[in-house]
Amino acid sequence: MKKFICLMLCLVMCFSVSACYREAPADEGKESGSTDSDSEQSESDTEAESEPDPIPTAVIGETVIYMMEGEEYKLNFNVSTTDGKSDGYMSEIQWVSSDPETVSVRNGVLTAHRDGYAIVTGGGDEQCVVRVIPREMPTISVNTNGKPIVSRDEYTPCLIDMDSTNPAFCFDRVSGEIRYRGNSTYDCGDKKPYRIKFSSKRNVLGMNEGAECKSWVLLAEYFDNSMVRNSTCLSLASAIVTEYTSDWRYVRFELNGKFIGVFLLAEQAQINENRVNIEEAGKDSDALESGYMFELDQSPIVHEIEVKCTDYYFHTLWGKLFDSRTLRYKVENNGLSAAQMNFINKYMNNAFDVVYYATYENKFYALDENYELVPSDKTNAKDVIAEVLDIESLVRKYILDELICNHDAHQKSYYMHVDFSENGNGLLTFSCPWDYDFTMYKWSNDVWEYEYYDPEAFMQAKRATWYVMMLNHEWFRDMVTSYWNVLYRDNKQFMRQLDLIETISDAYAADFAEDRVLWGRKHAQDQQAQIVLEWLTTRMNWFNETIAKGNYLIESKS
Repeated sequence: MKKFICLMLCLVMCFSVSACYREAPADEGKESGSTDSDSEQSESDTEAESEPDPIPTAVIGETVIYMMEGEEYKLNFNVSTTDGKSDGYMSEIQWVSSDPETVSVRNGVLTAHRDGYAIVTGGGDEQCVVRVIPREMPTISVNTNGKPIVSRDEYTPCLIDMDSTNPAFCFDRVSGEIRYRGNSTYDCGDKKPYRIKFSSKRNVLGMNEGAECKSWVLLAEYFDNSMVRNSTCLSLASAIVTEYTSDWRYVRFELNGKFIGVFLLAEQAQINENRVNIEEAGKDSDALESGYMFELDQSPIVHEIEVKCTDYYFHTLWGKLFDSRTLRYKVENNGLSAAQMNFINKYMNNAFDVVYYATYENKFYALDENYELVPSDKTNAKDVIAEVLDIESLVRKYILDELICNHDAHQKSYYMHVDFSENGNGLLTFSCPWDYDFTMYKWSNDVWEYEYYDPEAFMQAKRATWYVMMLNHEWFRDMVTSYWNVLYRDNKQFMRQLDLIETISDAYAADFAEDRVLWGRKHAQDQQAQIVLEWLTTRMNWFNETIAKGNYLIESKS
């Protein structure tokens, strides 16, 4: 009997163990009392813990900022994260300055410690170049050993010194040469502008982020009693134009030990890897499809290129007749062969014709492989024009020239380039903003009295041939409006440049006063600078009431 009972107990135990093994896979890995949903939640939590938090970065609005030593400036930026959402925390942004001893940055606030430059980022792709102006004006001294500077064509050998509060920018007895330069200022002004050419490439005062070049210029500012037109307009250009724009610094200029006045040191407008960076084949090359740079110049000299459009019919966007002069250009290349000159002359004339016929006669042409004018297979003006012009570059330059009422935009110091090389886009590009001592006011025989343009009226839209043509197109006007609104909304350095007018006037008051006495200027610099500031402020407000709203068809008052 006992044996039977033991046998039964063994069988029961065997069946129990077997049942446990059959049920185990369904419950494997579960704790007592857990459910399927609990398991899924646990796995989700584990994955969430393993994913890194989105990294906040700063999307900076400004591209180039000018500051004076000792100033602070709060950048205009938005916070974004790596997951594309703008919900990051500002305090977590990793701000970086390429030279914290020159410019430091904390929570988006810049502090300028010394003259020079730094590149600032907030962890993202956007970066802001910060150019710091010295509070004490540097002095550049040129010694020609008594030899006269005789013309705009012939250089005089010299030694050049630079004295700055930043020891890194100082140098002594550097070899180079100097000559006169300029057009109106050279011909009419007592205070002449100069071009300096060092014997070897070097940087000056940290300009253009340390770029080394041989050629630099000294702008006399003879016609500008405010002394701020060129610096302000070049600064605005750096905010508007994405193509190369010259950097600048004010300097005291001494020639053979004698103080000559306050000048604006700037960069030579030229083809150069650090300036207008296009290919230049050279006159000894057989290459025609290379890079070319032109300057519109209506002065009475022999010109390499003439776009003869005086017989063409033009009208403004308001339907009024416009008489265009022949567009005369100097080629800024360092020498061209006869074949290259013929090629680029043909190209410029045919490119102009593409734009003209598409605008005024609704005829669509293109340039063939030999850059001859042929019928286009395109059926609208925008597509046709986009095949020969970098339209966006023209939008940017129009905004700049209209904003400042650039008197010279239709006649001189107006640069364009085209690069047909493998690395170029083959489009006529409006570039290299330059020469703004004649802005905001009209030419007068009395260099000390100014008649200002109306700050609340269109000017370039009725004055410069390229602008007159293109503004006839509604799509072009829409592009202008769109770009201006983005600039003004996202890029606050406009107002920054206006603030700098008063900062410069205060910091350099004694230097400007000395220049005024030396050259017999009729008006005080600070008073004239205040007029410029007020004019530009009114002009920007007018832009926001007309161009920003697309109100082009409202007739200009002047």
